[in-house]
Amino acid sequence: TLDEMINEKILFQDAKKKGIVASAAEIDKTYNEIVAGFKTKEDFAKELAAKNLTDQSFKDSIVRQLTLIKYIGQSIDAKNITASDKEIADLYNKYSANPDQKNMPKLADIKAQLENEVKQSKSREKILELINKLKEGVKIEKFII
Repeated sequence: TLDEMINEKILFQDAKKKGIVASAAEIDKTYNEIVAGFKTKEDFAKELAAKNLTDQSFKDSIVRQLTLIKYIGQSIDAKNITASDKEIADLYNKYSANPDQKNMPKLADIKAQLENEVKQSKSREKILELINKLKEGVKIEKFII
């Protein structure tokens, strides 16, 4: 959506301003891993053409994505986001309370999945807080062409 594109642009600009960018080695590694996923380089080139991308525009998108991952990782300190046993149990109880949910596994069997879900939710909240902070005092104009 337009808002997602704006948010990405705001994050990318702040990352650049702070000197956080993907290294050439990271970009090359990711690019080569993606290309290696195709049977031939020609297949990869056909896929790019089908998506109206050039090799350079594809590499540019890798730069943006890797930079954003690095920037967000540093900005929200994702490694220190935790999920308490209570948060995990609350999420489990929420799912269990759904009348459409039949044969709900035991909490112990899906605790790791629920823990990840809680952490992801907290990470999204922190990212939105960061975006909102960056938007403060910024004038954003949307032009529909």
